[in-house]
Amino acid sequence: MSVTVLKIISIKPDFMPTQSVVKQIEVYLNNIFPIEKKVYEFTDDIEFIDPGSNFEKINCNLCGKNIDIDTWQEEMDTAFEKDFSELSFTTSCCQRENNLNDLEYLGPAGFAKFVINIADSKRDISNDELTALEQILGVKVRKIWAHY
Repeated sequence: MSVTVLKIISIKPDFMPTQSVVKQIEVYLNNIFPIEKKVYEFTDDIEFIDPGSNFEKINCNLCGKNIDIDTWQEEMDTAFEKDFSELSFTTSCCQRENNLNDLEYLGPAGFAKFVINIADSKRDISNDELTALEQILGVKVRKIWAHY
C-alpha cells in the first residue's frame, strides 16, 4: 500500500523548535488538517528528507545545470561521514562553492532535524498557511511531497 506524506522542514537543517512552539504548531495544524495523522519527528542528527518516488532530478541552484546522480551521491557520502553537519561542496558544473541543502531538488527535498509529517492529506497547504506556520516557528520552511 502506498502513502503520500506532506513533509514540512526548516530551511535551516539544524533548526529545532521549543516544546511550546511545537504545541502552537499542533494547535494550528489541527485546525488546517483536522482528520489527517500528524507526526512530529525530532532527531539528534541532521537527516536527508527525501520525496520518495517523487524524486526526479537535481539541478545546481547557482548555474541551473543538472547534477549527475553519481556525483551527488559522492557528495552525500562525504556529508554523511560527518552526520550531515557539513553540507558544503564545490560543484562540478560551475566549480563554485555550494551547499547540498540549497540545491534544486525536483521533487523538493532537504535536510532537517525536525520534520512535520502529515499523512495522506486530501489537500495542499496554502502559501498563506505556510507563511503563518513560518511565523509560529520563527524560520522559513520547505514543503516536500513524498510518495512511498
